[in-house]
Amino acid sequence: TQTLQIGNREILLGGDIILSIDGQRVASADAFIHTIESKPPGQTIRLKIWREGKTLEIPVILKERPENL
Repeated sequence: TQTLQIGNREILLGGDIILSIDGQRVASADAFIHTIESKPPGQTIRLKIWREGKTLEIPVILKERPENL
C-alpha cells in the first residue's frame, strides 16, 4: 500500500473505490455507512466498484455489525 501526504493528512492509495450500492451513487463515506445501515443483515446488495482500471459489479451479503466497532 502506498501513501500520499497532503498537508497534515496522510491518504492511503490503492484498493477498490465504491461507486454505487444497488445502483445508487455513493458520494461520501457517510453516505456509504448510512445506506448500509438502512439495510438488514442477510440482504444481498450489489456494489459497483472501480478496481485496477475496471468497473466491476459484485454481490455482497450483509452481516450484522460487531458491537465493538
